[in-house]
Amino acid sequence: MIPLCSKPTNPLIAEAFHRTGAVEVWGRGTNRVIAMCKQHGAAPPVFQEQQGFLIVTFKAQMVVGGAARTSQGVTAQVTAQVTAQVAAFCRNPQTAKAIMAELRLKHWKTFQTNYLDPLMAMGILERTIPDKPQSRLQRYRTTQAGRSVLAKGALKP
Repeated sequence: MIPLCSKPTNPLIAEAFHRTGAVEVWGRGTNRVIAMCKQHGAAPPVFQEQQGFLIVTFKAQMVVGGAARTSQGVTAQVTAQVTAQVAAFCRNPQTAKAIMAELRLKHWKTFQTNYLDPLMAMGILERTIPDKPQSRLQRYRTTQAGRSVLAKGALKP
C-alpha cells in the first residue's frame, strides 16, 4: 500500500484531535480507513479534493435483516410493500391526497413519478374518471387485476 502524504486541511483542528488522542500518528488515518474497508470486504473509498473540500466516498453493500443486499434489491422489496399497501388501501376509491397521507408522502411529483404512475402502468390502480385525469373529483381504485394479485397473496400489505 502506498502511503499518502499527510497534509492537514485545517491544522488547528488537526492539532486539537492530536492533543486529545483522537489522532494517533500523523498520516495514518487514510491508510487505516483503506485497510478497514479491505478487512470488511468493502471497496476502498474514493478520496477527492474539490474546491478546498475533501470528499470521501464509501461504496458498500446495504445490509437488511442480517443479509447483504444491493440497493436495487431493497428498492424492489420496498416497492412491493408500497404496491401492496396502496392496492389494499384503494379497494375503495381514494383521492391522491389520501394515498399520499397513507404513505406519509408530501411531495406530489415524487409520489406521482415513483408510485402513482407505475401502479397505473402495472394495472394495479385505475382512475375513476379516466377521461379527466386532472379532475378535482378524481379518485384511484384497485383494478380487478390488482385485487386478484392481492387475493393470491403475491402482494402482502
